[in-house]
Amino acid sequence: MKTVLPETNAAIKPSNTETLRYAVRSYGESGFLFVVNYQDHLTVKPLEAVSVSVRTQKEALTFPSSGSMTVPASFSAILPFNLDLGKAMLKSATVQPLTVLHRGDANYVVFSALEGNAPELSFPATTSIHSLKQATVSKKGALKTVKGRNGQPFSFVANGVNVLVIPQSMAENAIVIDNQLFLSEALVLPDNDQLRLISQQADNRVHVYPASKRPLKAQGAVVRVDKPLFNGFDSYSVVFEVQKPDVTFTKISANKYTVRVNSDISTLNDVFLRIDYVGDRALAFIDGTLLTDHFYHGRPWELSLRAKAAALKQQDMVLFFHPLHADYEQVKTMTALPEFEQGTLLNIRGFEVVAEYKASLTN
Repeated sequence: MKTVLPETNAAIKPSNTETLRYAVRSYGESGFLFVVNYQDHLTVKPLEAVSVSVRTQKEALTFPSSGSMTVPASFSAILPFNLDLGKAMLKSATVQPLTVLHRGDANYVVFSALEGNAPELSFPATTSIHSLKQATVSKKGALKTVKGRNGQPFSFVANGVNVLVIPQSMAENAIVIDNQLFLSEALVLPDNDQLRLISQQADNRVHVYPASKRPLKAQGAVVRVDKPLFNGFDSYSVVFEVQKPDVTFTKISANKYTVRVNSDISTLNDVFLRIDYVGDRALAFIDGTLLTDHFYHGRPWELSLRAKAAALKQQDMVLFFHPLHADYEQVKTMTALPEFEQGTLLNIRGFEVVAEYKASLTN
């Protein structure tokens, strides 16, 4: 694909936070508009009253199709123009392509709507638009434009092509398996001819698009059919029996603890120790052998026990913590510096045991 930059791009300085960064990659009359409102090491602000025109050899297309839009701070997008959807031609859109699903003779095209940006898709005025759900369609000149609401899914059919638009927050939890779109805050993965669901929550939601004639079944959890998330979806609750692994922590000294696992954890996908501390680094040992270490970076240390479940039945794990020193080298721009007492700092705030569940899903 050919890259085209606006002539004004060369004059943009890194310190400029008032000018939109954008470019086009094209192949013939089709392509994508790349939009960015971000600059390293600077605080940017929303850019208001933005309208971008892309001129091909045959026509000029504008984003949005009429009026203007606000480009949020720290925003990036890849917006299509003259995108062939099979039976329909998408002239321009303020949504991003996500995936295409093929189910029998039907095609389902899925887009993601970007946070803070009004979602719209424009087609030639001759396009048949029907079966609108939570969307409106208007005609102006040579275009028909379908618009939805911020933060809500919407759908329609364009010349026989099923089109679904979901918010970015949903798209971030999406995976395509066997030409079906799965949405879940749990981790859903293909596992041979089944699906594997992994979660640190006992109560989970799974949404499937397009809906299937056969409901999901589960091994290792209870599945309940829920009210569909949206038109054309199947929705389920996947519920695990709550397990609370019996793990004890014993303080040996100010910087040394032992960890004992008193219950069987083999039925779980994993058990994590979430260790909240402020220090330089931490180390985990079993029988004098270093298992892993952790360098403090402001977030809790998450330590998996799955790989050493058998060894932990026989002996304890030992945790060592090393303090921070005030005279250690640091990044000059580092702002979240702790307060030191007598030149060192070690604060072990607490331990949390987190069970991670697993289930096999089939339909």
